[in-house]
Amino acid sequence: MKNSIQNKIILLILVGILFSSLTIGGLGIVSFREELDQSVVSTMNLTCQEKAEELNNILGRIEQSTEVMAVLATNHIEHFEDLKDETYRNTYINNMRLAGYDIAINTKGSIGIYLRLNPEIAGPTEGFYWLVSNETGKLELEENTNITQYPKEDTENVGWYYEPVDAGKAIWMDPYENQNTNRTIVSYAMPIYQDNQLIGIVGMDIDWSYITGMVDEIKVYETGYAFLADENFDIAYSKEFELGTNVVGFSDELDHIEKDELTRTDMVYELSIDGKNKTVVFSELTNGKIMALIAPNVEINADYNALVVKIIGIAFATGLIFVFITMQIAKTIIRPLKELDKAAQDIAQGHLDVDLDIRSNDEVGTLAKSLSETAQQLKIKISYINNLAYSDKLTGVKNSTAYLQEVAFLKNDIMQKKADFSVFVIDANGLKYINDNFGHEIGNELIIKVTQMIAEVFGEENVYRIGGDEFAVILNGITEEECEVYRKKFDEVVEHQKGKIWASASIGYASYNKKMDSTYESVFNRADEDMYDKKVRMKAMGKNSRMVE
Repeated sequence: MKNSIQNKIILLILVGILFSSLTIGGLGIVSFREELDQSVVSTMNLTCQEKAEELNNILGRIEQSTEVMAVLATNHIEHFEDLKDETYRNTYINNMRLAGYDIAINTKGSIGIYLRLNPEIAGPTEGFYWLVSNETGKLELEENTNITQYPKEDTENVGWYYEPVDAGKAIWMDPYENQNTNRTIVSYAMPIYQDNQLIGIVGMDIDWSYITGMVDEIKVYETGYAFLADENFDIAYSKEFELGTNVVGFSDELDHIEKDELTRTDMVYELSIDGKNKTVVFSELTNGKIMALIAPNVEINADYNALVVKIIGIAFATGLIFVFITMQIAKTIIRPLKELDKAAQDIAQGHLDVDLDIRSNDEVGTLAKSLSETAQQLKIKISYINNLAYSDKLTGVKNSTAYLQEVAFLKNDIMQKKADFSVFVIDANGLKYINDNFGHEIGNELIIKVTQMIAEVFGEENVYRIGGDEFAVILNGITEEECEVYRKKFDEVVEHQKGKIWASASIGYASYNKKMDSTYESVFNRADEDMYDKKVRMKAMGKNSRMVE
């Protein structure tokens, strides 16, 4: 009879422990899976956008320089008919040749620049073509192609002329093999007109290997990489795929999605390539190409799989330990089991601050320690991921997502008639002037400095960056008089600051008044109006942010 009761206790406790372990493990796995999925979407898309922006900057400089060349080429002609005069035309071409050289050497990524006159008003070879020599690495004049010797369909020889002329606008051409230099080139070409009459075209070349080299340097996770596709998602460059392979064909999911949807910045897509599942994101480039970032799911899920193994191992070890302990001291195990069950329930409800007061040095104590460590590991990982989601990348304070969450809590307090808070609205003065005159890097330094001053007065934990140059501070349980003290302290910090930037900021505040405010927005709007009045007064006094001499 004694053994029968003991066996029942052992069985009961074993079932309870296994259930608790599975509950904790299951909730941990589900929670971490959700956070991991969000992290993958964020990491993949942010990396893809960042690298696409680097490529777009290169392409944008090519476009801008070509447009400058087009303006110069047009403005240097007083009358279209003058180009028919050989002496005038030769002088014009010589001037444009010199201007083109200066533009090309000052445009990062450019390997060539050209101007070709309309053969109907000049000869079939009149113009110029500066190209970086393979031997010397310097810009040298190339022999001009005789346009009339080739049909319009010959892209490699005359596509650079006819395609933009036929389009009637500036275009990015697909990569083509330059027969003279044996290298693949991408051209941005623009037709130029005067009085609706075609003068000719100007264009700039960029070495395709320069673009593909940048693509090759892009990495994500351990072996993830980038590739390029055209507007139909056919491979234009890749280390793994053959040229012309259609990426959409690797996933039934992609067949029914439009291009604009595929390049969304909040989505990832699954591909199956040679039996391996991979995740891919897309971003459109300035020249119409699509940059994609792809990574194997096995690498993306590595942390998740490791956590699953760890949880399963803990569950298995827990069962073995408690069977042994219960067989030896069935009575003494009841109390710690109750504590463990309580901890499991807390974790199941999302309360990861587990405090197990089990000081025994036996297996029960080991289990309690393992359970606490598991909860702490989950808390650390979730805290890390939440920090990425709720922190402003530039300043380190809370971002607009965290702000909206706090506002939701305050709205609930207002509904329950227990709200007691004050809102400070702070706006950096002169950010646009700093950005326009000294660049966005200095503008970012201004934002960081304003953030530091705000955090010095209000504490970093209370500061939210809710816009480019706008901040909010939310404090609970302070009076109007205390709000004014904070404002004066902030003004003093602004007035006595030092550094290469004198950062100015306007501050306004309002406190919740249950007789006056039925919504959070009412309080915020009053604080915003107070801030704006301060901004107007500071502007009139000339107290804007500025660089210090």
